[in-house]
Amino acid sequence: MEIGLSPLQGQATFDETLRECEQAESAGFSSIWLGEHHNHPLLYPAPLIGLAAVASRTRTIRLGTGVLLLPLYHPLTVAEEERMYFRWPHPIVKRPPGRLTIERLAENRIVLGDPKSCVEDIIRFQRELGANHFICRFSVPGIPRDLCAQSLSLFTREVMPALFS
Repeated sequence: MEIGLSPLQGQATFDETLRECEQAESAGFSSIWLGEHHNHPLLYPAPLIGLAAVASRTRTIRLGTGVLLLPLYHPLTVAEEERMYFRWPHPIVKRPPGRLTIERLAENRIVLGDPKSCVEDIIRFQRELGANHFICRFSVPGIPRDLCAQSLSLFTREVMPALFS
């Protein structure tokens, strides 16, 4: 199983993002994913430049982008392509009926909770979907940086070892 990280982007300086990526590589994460976000005060618009900076500070971790903003790309290329993507129905992720709450949206989509329940959910996703690469996000706008760092630390100490044992 591989574990990727979608790191902090824009809540503080990019130096913090780089430190988080270095820590992720040291902790055994296999990939880093940056998104493309424009006109947002907390997120960066140039993931390729960010990934170039991450590459200068890491050695073995794989790098990728996690968001494609359709209006910025040629429509024919996008139509030809994510068309192939829609031929494959997702085996688990479906919009829950009724009013959406974070708990209902998280069901079968987002892993939240204590280390034991996180391990159980990831193993279930792996078993039911055949998934072998999970992308984690611990730093999100609105959550204090120290709490995000605590979540990342708890995950690397208690969840990752249980997944690889």
